[in-house]
Amino acid sequence: MIFSLNKFKNIIFDLGGVIINIDLPLTMTAFEELGIKDVPKLFSTTLQQQLFDFQEKGTITSAQFRDEIRKFSTVHLLDSQIDEAWNALLLDLPKARLELLEKVAKTISRNIFKINEKQRKALHISAVFVNNFVNEMYRIGNEICEENKVPFEILKPLILETVNKVMILAPKEAQTGPAKRNDTQTIDAHLDFLSNENHATIYKILTQSIQNNGKEL
Repeated sequence: MIFSLNKFKNIIFDLGGVIINIDLPLTMTAFEELGIKDVPKLFSTTLQQQLFDFQEKGTITSAQFRDEIRKFSTVHLLDSQIDEAWNALLLDLPKARLELLEKVAKTISRNIFKINEKQRKALHISAVFVNNFVNEMYRIGNEICEENKVPFEILKPLILETVNKVMILAPKEAQTGPAKRNDTQTIDAHLDFLSNENHATIYKILTQSIQNNGKEL
């Protein structure tokens, strides 16, 4: 497949295990010294997919990861002990590799981002909000349209307008609608119209979130 490198606006490289030197046996030894049982089993492919990969992708929290590790221990382990043992595999980041990576990246994209593990998790979670959850809102909107025999096509220009606005404005500044205006009359009318309890619950939660400017509901 032939494609133009110029079409990429942003590019993100994951450094772990590719650019940074690592030594997995160091972590295995560190876990053994902490009293972890069956370390080879802990690092088996199947379990690694269920635990280590999930932790790296951010699909489980650091607290959940530590709790799973503790199940293999004969003694109580502190968070700091588990973190130190897990990070024992990290060695050095050769400067020459990083410079080469940046050079290659610049041939592909104008924007290069360096992010750490915590930032990568934050980015993944943010992506779920702006992509997966937004698509679920589209599904609900389409469902409401179908139930009332209204073409969903009518909403597509509005969807595009919203996407275009967030490209030039901060999402908070781009927000509009009855919740933003605190139009309780319209909000009540919408809730009265919604016969699906799940839809009504989501409507209430999102309305409260907008009105509270993202603060605790």
